[in-house]
Amino acid sequence: PMLKELAALPSSSQKRQEGNDDHGEGPPSSSFPRLQNFSTDNRCSLMWILPQKLGSLVLLEITDPRHDLIRFTEAEEEGWKHLTSVSAVTIWDCLELESLPSSMHILPSLHKLNLMGCPKINRLPDGGLPASLRYLTIHGCPKLVESCQEGGPDHHKISSNAYISLR
Repeated sequence: PMLKELAALPSSSQKRQEGNDDHGEGPPSSSFPRLQNFSTDNRCSLMWILPQKLGSLVLLEITDPRHDLIRFTEAEEEGWKHLTSVSAVTIWDCLELESLPSSMHILPSLHKLNLMGCPKINRLPDGGLPASLRYLTIHGCPKLVESCQEGGPDHHKISSNAYISLR
């Protein structure tokens, strides 16, 4: 059976405690060719998974209870470009995150984007959001809510076909 869902990858410190001292390097991309759902609350697993070419990934959920995610690394930014099948992204409780990935506008299958509890994000990426987006929820991100409201500087970056919930 092929792995289709992965709640999180262990951090390098967890692996060393388990006796696997591989210096935190992630698995080869061929390890998860059919991964469809990925949820993480661990920065290390995010740094592992995003650089992989996961064309089958449909759902991506990121939370940051340790508040160490400030911005996506260059490798993570590059990884977003390969998420061609992802249809739903949820980013929540990322209190220190300052920006969304710059390449979100090129995700051809993204239909649903949920951003919750990310108060330091103040604008959408320069390229905006993809035309495929149908549902956008922004809650607990006051600067971003203001920017995305009708007449706001980022409102034009959202597809006119998208249902928008701002709070």
